[in-house]
Amino acid sequence: MQAAVFASLLLSAGVSAFYLPGMAPKNYHEGQRVELLVNALSSPESVLPYDQYYEKFHFCEPDAGKKAQSENLGSMLFGDRFYDSRFEINMKQDVKCKALCKQEIEISGEDAAFVNERIREKYALNWVIDQLPVAKVTADKKTKQEFYNLGFDFGHYSLAKGKRPAIEDAKDCVYNADVAPLRLAEDKSTKFQYVYSVTWERSDTLWSSRWNKYLTLTAASEPRIHWFSLINSIVIVLFLSGMVGMVLVRALYKDIARYNQMDSQEDPQEDFGWKLVHGDVFRTPVHSIFLSVMVGSGGQLFVMACMTL
Repeated sequence: MQAAVFASLLLSAGVSAFYLPGMAPKNYHEGQRVELLVNALSSPESVLPYDQYYEKFHFCEPDAGKKAQSENLGSMLFGDRFYDSRFEINMKQDVKCKALCKQEIEISGEDAAFVNERIREKYALNWVIDQLPVAKVTADKKTKQEFYNLGFDFGHYSLAKGKRPAIEDAKDCVYNADVAPLRLAEDKSTKFQYVYSVTWERSDTLWSSRWNKYLTLTAASEPRIHWFSLINSIVIVLFLSGMVGMVLVRALYKDIARYNQMDSQEDPQEDFGWKLVHGDVFRTPVHSIFLSVMVGSGGQLFVMACMTL
């Protein structure tokens, strides 16, 4: 009996646990910089995203120029475009009305009209702090329950000139990150300065549950479906498919009519049209093993990508 137990222990496999890359809690020292990444601007009323550093927005780029961050497959398919930023955020160090750019920004009337149009379309800024998306705190009108909406308003029919991130920390880790745009009165001047403030607040939220507020779904937070774009794409696909089908049917009818005429003739003639390719589907292709492996691997990768997303 002891020999059997000893043999089973030898055959048992060792088990070790580990954190996935980027999923472990990151502890910061006081004064250590917390990186803020910017993503593309998005809108629930439009399917067209804009880069944070699009020239007509006149956002300040880092001194060394914008640097794209590495992205995974899911980010690429969702159209994310992460760049570094000029924001200097340090652990447990509050910032009040710090200038973001080295000099004042001057915006032309044409660019101002472009910005106002994007604001009317409800475009939102999307930032990421410590792999946590910056969100806007919103309350449901019926239940009064607070939840997080990813991103925050670009402005309120005027150029958004100030951002005030509020970051909650506990045990020197980032647990929450929300932003409220500062509403400033419109000025006739075309020059302005981007300023920002950072406030650190103690939080009782556990690191393992810091995503709970993002996972709370309400009728207001559910993503809107762009029905017009969807129906428009379906109509175009059906129209083009119908045109291709009509061309193929007409070509097939012509070939069938010619085959019927050949049956009434005594002189043999060579095959043409569909008769030349009707048996190709049963013909073994060149390098069939390699083709089957590639098709099988491609199908597996496609299914896994769909399941991952």
